[in-house]
Amino acid sequence: PMCLANLKNLKRLNISTNVLTEVPDYIRDFKHLQWLDMTWNQLHNVSKEVTRLPCIKTLLLSHHRLLHL
Repeated sequence: PMCLANLKNLKRLNISTNVLTEVPDYIRDFKHLQWLDMTWNQLHNVSKEVTRLPCIKTLLLSHHRLLHL
């Protein structure tokens, strides 16, 4: 949801079990994000935006049909 886009200092985000098929674009705006749970969605790949998050320490991606990382 777009309401998350205003949370620029967010450090933890759980968007698991949402039937997501792609990583939401607003993820790239969370420069302070340290922990991200995207488990139990329907992702086929993980965008480069996630790997470029400067503070990310924990990235949970289990239970997908990932074709690419």
